[in-house]
Amino acid sequence: PDETLFSLPRTRSCKGSQLVNWKGKAGGVKPLRRAASIQYVLSHVNRSVYDAARATSVYATMAASARPLVSVHVRWGDKYREMRLRPISDYVAGVRNVTRNTAGPVDVFLTTEDRRAVDAFREAAPNEWRVLLYEAAVADVAKPAQQARNHTNSGFHSLVSLVLAMQARPPAS
Repeated sequence: PDETLFSLPRTRSCKGSQLVNWKGKAGGVKPLRRAASIQYVLSHVNRSVYDAARATSVYATMAASARPLVSVHVRWGDKYREMRLRPISDYVAGVRNVTRNTAGPVDVFLTTEDRRAVDAFREAAPNEWRVLLYEAAVADVAKPAQQARNHTNSGFHSLVSLVLAMQARPPAS
């Protein structure tokens, strides 16, 4: 895993020298702006989130594996109120597309709050994929939004899951 995320400076206010500088860069401005924004937001996340992510068995598995790691976020839960949900086959096809030139098995870190999405993804994924999951972020109820309202740590676990998802790494070239 990339330890850079765990060593971001954490100060009350980020100083210019600590941030990705995207101003005045010709071409590629959007990715640099995105990187600067993400760096700024994540530099203000409480250290306990990073400590919790590093202490998980999922992180240990990621750290010990040489396989490419693809992170997939399935937003089902209450998303149906806004739009028609994407079928799980679209997510599996996305991983296949990203890893189409990869020789050998891959690890897939699945982030979701919906237990149905976990079950559907595991059923649809090829056997050679190792599907990793941070269980604490997955709702045990049929309606994840209900768990978020009734569970005091759901936001914390979502952030831990995000930090773990950001450990994705491409296949070796």
